[in-house]
Amino acid sequence: MKVICIARRGETLPEEYLDSRLPRTRETDFHLTVGKEYVVYAIGVSAEQVWYYVVDDDNLWFPIRKPAPLFKVVDDRVSHHWRVKLTPGNLDHGVLLAFEEWVSQERFYDRLSDKEQAEVRVFKEWKQQMDAESSGRWPTD
Repeated sequence: MKVICIARRGETLPEEYLDSRLPRTRETDFHLTVGKEYVVYAIGVSAEQVWYYVVDDDNLWFPIRKPAPLFKVVDDRVSHHWRVKLTPGNLDHGVLLAFEEWVSQERFYDRLSDKEQAEVRVFKEWKQQMDAESSGRWPTD
């Protein structure tokens, strides 16, 4: 799945995405480039919110969740590698679409964001495969 950034600041977001406690306000800069395409590595859905996990302009070793209204979908084919998991009680999402380790291993994303070597290696491998998909080299069944 591929999206293009249409806005980078909180001022464009619907009210349900804003939360000054986080902080996620109208002034928040999401470190994206308007007009740039991003590969979506996972999707989190909760209540009235949809979040895309992309590698933003900070270019870290892991994808960061960004509000879906900041993007327009340019390729709506979901990754061949994604699985679905219901995640009630999770603070970030109630449904998660992501690769196997992310949906099946408790706290995978936390360990990935903490730069644990095993999780970084796993994401790097999946990222290469999903980047290839988004470049038009989709697997065949």
